[in-house]
Order: sequence, then C-alpha cells, then structure tokens
Amino acid sequence: RGNPKAHENYRLIALVPALSKVLEKILDTRLSNWLNTNNLIHEEQGGFRTGYGTTDSVFILKALIDKYGKGKTCLYVGFLDLHKAFDSVDRELLNDVMLNIGLPHSFVRLIVSMYTCVSGIIQVGNRFSKLFDIKRGVKQGSTLSPKLFNIFINDVVNFLENRWAPKVSLGTQKLSLLLFADDIALVANKPQDLQTLLNLIEEYLHIKKLRLNTEKSEVVIFKKRK
Repeated sequence: RGNPKAHENYRLIALVPALSKVLEKILDTRLSNWLNTNNLIHEEQGGFRTGYGTTDSVFILKALIDKYGKGKTCLYVGFLDLHKAFDSVDRELLNDVMLNIGLPHSFVRLIVSMYTCVSGIIQVGNRFSKLFDIKRGVKQGSTLSPKLFNIFINDVVNFLENRWAPKVSLGTQKLSLLLFADDIALVANKPQDLQTLLNLIEEYLHIKKLRLNTEKSEVVIFKKRK
C-alpha cells in the first residue's frame, strides 16, 4: 500500500509451521470463549470479536451523525490510524495486560513462549537479508494476533473514563470513542471536547508505546447543510 519504494509501507508476514498453526487455532478458540464468557472486551470495540463486526461500530457512528449532525449541533469525529499497530505492540506490556485481566498464568506463559526468539528475514527478488531478531509486535497473519491486539488496547476505554473524558449520548449509552479493530474514532459534540479527547489519547498511546499515523488521521465535522 502506498509508495512501493518506501520501506514503511511493507509488513512482515509470519510464516508459521503447520503444527504451530493448529496450536494457534486452539488457543484462539479458547481465548475467544474466555473473553466472551467473562465479557472482557468493551462494547466500543467492533473488530476481531465473535458475533460482532466493524459494521456494528459504523451503525453506531451513523446513529450519532443522525442525532448530532442533522440538528442544531455538530458531531466532531477524530478518525485516528495507528502507525503499524500490530508491529508496534510491546510484548512486556501485553503480558502484563493479559495477567491483569485474569488470564491463567499457564496460558500467558504459552503465549510468551511463542514469542521467544522470533526472527525475520527480508527477501527482495532472489536476494535475502541476514537473519534479525523481532522483539516487538504480534505476528502478522496469525489467527491469534487480532485477539491479542484487542486485549492490548482494550483498556483505552477505562483510561478515558478514569480521566473523566467528555462523552456523547446515544439512548442510554454514553461513549467517547468507537474502535474499528486497530482504528479509533473519537466522538464529541464540541470542538473543545474533541481536543480534550485527542490530548488524552496522545497520553494513552505514549504509555502503550504506540504512535499515530498522522498522514492517515483526520478530523471530520458532521453538521446539517443549510
């Protein structure tokens, strides 16, 4: 995607042995069941969830636009793209999050072992680079990675709530953001509220050692046409 000569537009793809793929599938199923049974992933997340989809988040966003963007008020939405989200996950932070939400220690140790001594190689035509260590991120192409990323970023909702972040209401629900897998949509009905949310998200991403892709992030104002 983008300029083929720019290295930042490329992603490493994990080539996993067949037996490891079977193990990942088993772990993914168990992790999904555990997350669903304990209702651990916040409703704001529409991606990578059993029985949900990003279309659910789109539906909520459309309802907010209908409510705030077609009356006397406006809806301010900050569409944020994370820079190489999967590749940037700090594994030590991920391990802490998994333990903090109550995942069994044996399960966490197994995940840790799967990410021990991970290495990569770059191929350009018939030429290969030297082997190098990959010390950050979850594996691109792994069935387990989307769930791990969901767990990693799930506490953004609590982070905002603990700092009294401004919210908009939709029926009985009040929210500050919607998550579309690894993309974020901040929602506010005042420009100053959106700025507050942007400041808080910047603080959160710094803690998580993640970065925004400013080129793919933007603010959109929805309002009634005159």
